[in-house]
Amino acid sequence: MLFSVAFLLVTAWVFFGGTLGGFCPMDEGLVLAQTHRVLLGQTPHLDFVTPRPALSAVLHLVDHLVPMPLFRASRLIALLEIAA
Repeated sequence: MLFSVAFLLVTAWVFFGGTLGGFCPMDEGLVLAQTHRVLLGQTPHLDFVTPRPALSAVLHLVDHLVPMPLFRASRLIALLEIAA
């Protein structure tokens, strides 16, 4: 329980302290573009070429469900993925 609270507090601190100020440890433009293509019904590695495995695009489909601006939601979910 204490570890979970500490995990969420550290993630929130990095998110509000760093990512909103411009720090972003991931390639958000590429991932969000791939996510958009998957949402349009395209198949990764068949309809479009990716420099990395397309699982990241599938994982970031959740970004569209978070009631925040898309870039902020993407950064928050990426931080949770990195921290976990």
